[in-house]
Amino acid sequence: MATLLVLRRRLIDEYGSESAADLMLIDVAVLSYYHTIRINGWIRELREHARGGSLRQEGLRVNAGRT
Repeated sequence: MATLLVLRRRLIDEYGSESAADLMLIDVAVLSYYHTIRINGWIRELREHARGGSLRQEGLRVNAGRT
């Protein structure tokens, strides 16, 4: 989150944005970047799952005598 806030601040400073429309465009760009990173994470996890990586399903275990 801090990275996104720094990116937003740098874009505002770099383009000298003052109007609401400029700020909205920057916010949309930063939000789109965030969603791109998030979706890439989903794809990476799906790839690991498909390869049988760290997301392997283990069978259920029953612990007898424990409540």
